[in-house]
Amino acid sequence: NLLDKFNPAARTLITAGKAYLKALHGAMSASKLYLEALTKVARHSQQGLWGGSSDIGMCLMQMVDVYKEVQSQQMNILKAFYVDLLVPLETNLDKDTKVLQSEQKKFLSSHKHQLESYTKAASQVKKHKKKTRANKGAMDKEIKQYQALEEEKLKLDTFVESSLQNAVTQERRRYGFILERQCSLAKHYLAYHSKGSNLLQHTLDNWNDVAKTREVLPERILTMLPSARPRKKGSTQLQCV
Repeated sequence: NLLDKFNPAARTLITAGKAYLKALHGAMSASKLYLEALTKVARHSQQGLWGGSSDIGMCLMQMVDVYKEVQSQQMNILKAFYVDLLVPLETNLDKDTKVLQSEQKKFLSSHKHQLESYTKAASQVKKHKKKTRANKGAMDKEIKQYQALEEEKLKLDTFVESSLQNAVTQERRRYGFILERQCSLAKHYLAYHSKGSNLLQHTLDNWNDVAKTREVLPERILTMLPSARPRKKGSTQLQCV
């Protein structure tokens, strides 16, 4: 069952995982380029005319910093995905295939031996039954042969039960290993989302407040406009003359 189902499924998981990891690395590279472009926009905003958009630029720069922190946490996921999941799974699988093949051969050989012993004992009982019909004095031998048959049956049943128990244990161990690795990876995902959530909760409201004022000039800009400057005395009279 492990060779027929688990190993092929695990191989498929590894192949898909490598493709997924490659895509994540590609997304990370694209994300870095995006943040570089956003940083450039933020700087232009900070250096805009009269500094009228400097507060917006500052928010954008803060956003870039937050994204970079979240991105660094995402990098931990990529490392964990490779180091904690793909590498040990692939390493174990390569070794495991040889071990399972060896154990399968051992099981088949042992089972064949146990079955042959039981079949031989059963055959002896069957043969002796035919003889005892003509010879009533062979009862003791018949009893011994029945006892031998029961012993061989017990050995065979014990072997089958032990082999079944071992097979189930081995199966649980391998599927459990994948679950354990996935749990380890899930912790990194949790840390990633928690980091992003905590950072955004402290800054998102402020960014939204600034974004809502995009149609409103900052007070310091209004004070710099010519219409806001105090007029000199007599300027009105001069205009009327």
